[in-house]
Amino acid sequence: VGSNLFNILGVMGVACLAAPTGVPVSPPMLHFDMPVMIAAAALCLPIFFTGWRITRGEGVVLLGLYCVYTAYLVATNDAAIP
Repeated sequence: VGSNLFNILGVMGVACLAAPTGVPVSPPMLHFDMPVMIAAAALCLPIFFTGWRITRGEGVVLLGLYCVYTAYLVATNDAAIP
C-alpha cells in the first residue's frame, strides 16, 4: 500500500511539476479507476487495525476483487491496459 501511495502521489506530483502544462487525466480514470483505487485502500484499513496480518479469507477477497477489476478492464477494452 505504501508503494502504491508513493506512486500515485510522489511520481505523479513530480511528473506534474516537470510537465509545463500538467498531466492530462482521462474522464474514465477519474470516474471509475480512482474510486476503485480509493475503495481498495479503504479495504486495507481493517488489515492495518488487526495486527498487520492478512488472513486467508482477506487474501481471497482481495485477490477476487482484483480479478474482477482486471476482467472488467479486459471486457470493456479499457485504455488502462496497454
